[in-house]
Amino acid sequence: MKYTFLLCFLILSNLSVFASRTGQLPGDTSAIVLNRMIVRLYNKGNGEAIYALGSTSYQQLESAASLAKLMNGYRQKTGSIITDSLLYTCGKVSGFLWAGEKSNLRVEWFMGDPGHFDDYQINDLIEQPGIGQRVATDNPLLSPMDKIVQQNASLYLQNPNTKALTIGILKNGKSAVYNYGETGKGNGMLPDTATRYLTGSIAKTFVSLMIAQAVIDGKVKLTADIRTYLPGTYPNLQFKGTAIRVVNLLNHTSGLPDSYPYPAGYNSWTTEQKYTYFESYTADSLENALHVIKPEAMPGSRYAYNSNVFHILILILEKVYDKPYEQILRPYLEKQFGMKHTGVTLRSDEAALLTTGYDATGNPLPKRTAMRAFRGGPNLFTTAGDMLLYLQANLNEKNQAIRLTHKITYRKDATESLSLAWMITQSCSGEKRIYHSGKAGSGFLMFLTFYPERQEGIVIMVNETISQGRISALERLLHQQLNEQSR
Repeated sequence: MKYTFLLCFLILSNLSVFASRTGQLPGDTSAIVLNRMIVRLYNKGNGEAIYALGSTSYQQLESAASLAKLMNGYRQKTGSIITDSLLYTCGKVSGFLWAGEKSNLRVEWFMGDPGHFDDYQINDLIEQPGIGQRVATDNPLLSPMDKIVQQNASLYLQNPNTKALTIGILKNGKSAVYNYGETGKGNGMLPDTATRYLTGSIAKTFVSLMIAQAVIDGKVKLTADIRTYLPGTYPNLQFKGTAIRVVNLLNHTSGLPDSYPYPAGYNSWTTEQKYTYFESYTADSLENALHVIKPEAMPGSRYAYNSNVFHILILILEKVYDKPYEQILRPYLEKQFGMKHTGVTLRSDEAALLTTGYDATGNPLPKRTAMRAFRGGPNLFTTAGDMLLYLQANLNEKNQAIRLTHKITYRKDATESLSLAWMITQSCSGEKRIYHSGKAGSGFLMFLTFYPERQEGIVIMVNETISQGRISALERLLHQQLNEQSR
């Protein structure tokens, strides 16, 4: 283990080459002009006017009140923006540094028609004034990739509520793992390849993999009515005579609500009481709920992200294989991909290897060693090494079930599609990007992405729940800079 002072690897071009104050634009591009207009409106607290600069497609996704509230919240943290600087342009995406009176922001505009934006990303992954902390790392700082990881990990770790950060990178069959921080506040233990993290919703892709294998085994059909595989009768699980198909659960188009009835007084329960309730929610509990809920839209017609329906898929797997999901998943992953450390529960010799999870404000959360509940999103324990093996399997597509999970089953719009659980889109440079993010309520975030055309995969694992947007931004920064470096 060695200690390094993070935050010293600044991208000088970010701060000087494109630095611009009012009236000193480096080039009269539409993105720079738009950004300058938005900065002025931001400083005036005029979120509604910023909203008016969004395209029609953007305005269908967010309300003016929502954007105004968001911008006002950021302005309370940054103060007025003193300097804005162009960081990069990649395709239709332009990233800017907003240097404020109190703190800084990284702002990315996804450009639409000239003078309008189609989307945006705002985060704090930019050098902040007066912040520097000593963080343990095993990064050797020898190769260009080492230095890119160090630079961007430094930005992420400016927030002191991140205790452990693990980054795994797979490129052209070669892998590397970088660890930062400590597995629990004050314990001085650097995470390593044996450290356990929780996947959060990335576990959905494993459910889809097992369903895909069940299809290959002739036990499940993607086009079948889900009631074919459920015990009892469920006349409610249809919409105007149209059945919910297995594929509708996998691509979030079932029309089912994402929330089932809660017990009386649930909203006044403590966090621990809620955890206890969820942990006692069994397959029988789910079957009872399925007699009550019903689809609210035509199956297959509308995308609406839904975590709970993946437990219906787990229930189907347990029925058709006649064994618990853990006994279906663990042996399969180990035999097919050599993944020995991924599962629903932690074995007795694994429990001590689990990092402590923290909430968004840095408070530790109780450790959980089993994720068997049939409520909320499915969850798994895993390691960086296992996730790199999983990325490799998805990149080489030698496994028939893996290939099936990549087939597009629903198109959200012109830029994003769904396969079996996976989200499919393009990077800013036009390359195919397949990804999933994960958030575990017990204090973990994870982001998993692979780029088939570049034979590249990235996994990022942290033991906090500050923001899924931050971890997504870190992945995009790593990908962009790794590929700039390889040109």
